[in-house]
Amino acid sequence: MSLSKDAIITQLSSQLTNHIAKKYLGLNLFESFDFIRPNSEFLDKNPIQNMTSHLFLFKTKENNFGFRGQLVRQDDDNYWLILTPWLTWLLKNKSNIRLDLNDFMLIDSQLELNVFLGTQKMMMEDLGKLAEELQESNNTQSRFLDTMSHELRTPLHAIISAAEILELDINFPSSKYIRTILSSCHILLGSINQVLDYSKSKNFSLQQENGPVELVDLCSKIISVFESRSFSEKVSFITNISIPENLPLLYGDQTKISNSLINLLSNAFKYTKEGKIIFNVSATENEEKKINLRFEVQDEGIGIAEEELSNLFTPFNLNKYNSNNSKTFTSSTGLGLSITKNYIETMGGEIGYSRPVEKKGSIFHISLTLPKYKKTRKNINSPLSLNNILENNSPPKILVVDDNPLNCKLTRLQLIKLGVEVVEVNSGYEALEALNTQPFDLVLLDLQMPEIDGFETAFEIRKLPDLSNLPLIAWSATSSNEIQEKTIAYGFSGYLSKPTTIKMIQEMLYASLGTTAKSVS
Repeated sequence: MSLSKDAIITQLSSQLTNHIAKKYLGLNLFESFDFIRPNSEFLDKNPIQNMTSHLFLFKTKENNFGFRGQLVRQDDDNYWLILTPWLTWLLKNKSNIRLDLNDFMLIDSQLELNVFLGTQKMMMEDLGKLAEELQESNNTQSRFLDTMSHELRTPLHAIISAAEILELDINFPSSKYIRTILSSCHILLGSINQVLDYSKSKNFSLQQENGPVELVDLCSKIISVFESRSFSEKVSFITNISIPENLPLLYGDQTKISNSLINLLSNAFKYTKEGKIIFNVSATENEEKKINLRFEVQDEGIGIAEEELSNLFTPFNLNKYNSNNSKTFTSSTGLGLSITKNYIETMGGEIGYSRPVEKKGSIFHISLTLPKYKKTRKNINSPLSLNNILENNSPPKILVVDDNPLNCKLTRLQLIKLGVEVVEVNSGYEALEALNTQPFDLVLLDLQMPEIDGFETAFEIRKLPDLSNLPLIAWSATSSNEIQEKTIAYGFSGYLSKPTTIKMIQEMLYASLGTTAKSVS
């Protein structure tokens, strides 16, 4: 087959016309046949002179013959397309076809090698481009999730901060409901973190955030959330907590443990309209002086059908079938069990399911082994007085920087509850001005602000005389690893995420003002 430089078919060999009609003369090769390789994107972007190193695979639009070929340049205006039957396609689609191989020219081995090398190069380029597109897709997803996380965490920060302030100020009966608001906010925050952690687990970036684990406190908070649910439903919530009184602090990821238990208990309440839900916790020391933990959540709900068990921990598994094989729809992200399994296995533990003997419902269990926390216990739950924080009883002066006035006001009230002297400003420029006119012991600096963001502000602060060692705490509703790594590069001393609780602020004060800090008694 002869082609012009515009890919117009100018000549068909007599042998070739045994397999395709002469009607193709004068037509554009790439418009007249269905091309598999090079693909349509490559054909659209490249002139024919760029195709001499490529393998051609194409078929007639009538699907009656397939060709394999290579392009050879005759002169500046003409090309030969040397063709052989595309045997792989013909055997699959036209197994009864009769071929006379004399109809086709033998392909020169050197040309064949050139085609092979050119095709290999093109395939590597295609794979590289695909990898770049996949990476960009992952980056876009991560940016979207980070943005959504920030937008959801910001109002949650206001709710949690306000609720904590109210809890410390109002009478006890109302305080119970405030605690319910706080607990529910933390559950909502857990759901936001689930989506983010699912994204991280897909990208193999889910990490442990180990620290001290106060098991009794962890269980008490979880129980308080679900006790309020059982009060308003036809469900009895029974807890059996078997934890030694002298159990030391443990070392592990308290957030992941808490979120895992909340996921299991939330499912139990979701699928149990009436009956009992039992929460069992046990802690025992093993031969290696580590603590074996076992958590068990048993319900009398709809149960799980046998055929659904294989998909139990599959992401986005929204369809639930009970033991009677009737379908049940509930509002859910479909990520809870998948994320919980990921959490537990990341911590080296195990999660499993079993069906109660001769009873309806489900039993989920979690087994974990955690080492003891080796550092000295600090009682950060004692009365919130700054006189206990600094040996000289002189309250530190903290600069709070956030473009959201409500965040500033609420965080100021939280810090006042700790006895801290607070100055609040609403921009990076105002922060620089304040630091030039008065001394501060610490700066709490929001990262996302207009005009000059937290990173630029930190960079400018570090250039000011005598402030190279001033504790700068990055403060943000975005919790990605990349952001936290960036704060280190910009000279921040620490990182505080939103929503921010009083307890988190206490821990930040201990960590940042450690030169004069002592344990709260």
